[in-house]
This record gives sequence, C-alpha cells and structure tokens, in this order.
Amino acid sequence: MNLYQKGLVLERKKLLEGPHAEHFQKLCKFLDQMTLNDAGILIDAVKDSVWLSETDQRAKNDALRLIDNTIIKLREEAGLAPFDDSLMGEPPNAYLVIRKILTGVGNL
Repeated sequence: MNLYQKGLVLERKKLLEGPHAEHFQKLCKFLDQMTLNDAGILIDAVKDSVWLSETDQRAKNDALRLIDNTIIKLREEAGLAPFDDSLMGEPPNAYLVIRKILTGVGNL
C-alpha cells in the first residue's frame, strides 16, 4: 500500500469515528458493495439522503471524496481509465451529477 492509499484509509477511519459516523458508515457500506452498474442507485441515494442535504459543506465534501475514490477504484479494477468525465453535449456521468447535488458546482 502506497502513502496515498494509506492516507485514504486513515481519512476514512476518521470519518467513521467522527461526528457523522453513523451516516458515513451507511454510505461506506453501500460503496463497499457497489459495482459500476450501480451509478443510478448511488445518484438516487444521494438525492434522497436527508442527512446529505442538511449537513455542513465539509461533510458533503467528505462524502463526495469517498464516492469519487470508490468510482475510481471500480473503474481501475475493470481496466478502465480512472476518470471519464463527459464532453460538452454529452450527458453527465454519476460523479458529475453527485458533485452538482452536493456542492452546486457544474452544469447538468
């Protein structure tokens, strides 16, 4: 495990023990079982999450980072490029939709 990966593990551990631990545990449980085919389910879960809609921006950013790291890992395990952002005129991918929901950044 390289230094970056160790940092991700430590960051996740802190979130699972922090003030929003219960919510991050539920999110991590889903992310740990997620496949690349679950993008729509993930988007719906984020949209429907009362906690994510009402929590502070730092927690939203932490959730987005966990989601992003999971998507990257799944793509790499499938032999795909880690990122596949949509080009102008194409529909947004799951990460871009979730980023817009959680941060307001980007166009859909």
